[in-house]
Amino acid sequence: MSISNTMTDFLDVAEQKLSDAFSHARNAAEFSSCLQQFQSWLDEHSHILNAPNPLPKDQMSRIRSIVRKLTTLELVANNNAALVTDMPDYVDNSLSGLR
Repeated sequence: MSISNTMTDFLDVAEQKLSDAFSHARNAAEFSSCLQQFQSWLDEHSHILNAPNPLPKDQMSRIRSIVRKLTTLELVANNNAALVTDMPDYVDNSLSGLR
């Protein structure tokens, strides 16, 4: 199998795994599981990213898109974590207004 076909397959799977993670963004446990699975898969297939041949423009574009999706997923994860961290103070402040 050529490097180009290997990279295309790699990008197809990466995009699917990231889409799965986005679809579970509202469920912390499923979201975390998807991201852990993606990280494990990425670790197992990192050798593909180290291929010495230059990639075609379309594949480079897809890689840039994946990086943007990862950045967005990081923002979602940070936002979700902040919601959980800030929730006790929010509830306490809300309840103190009712007292």
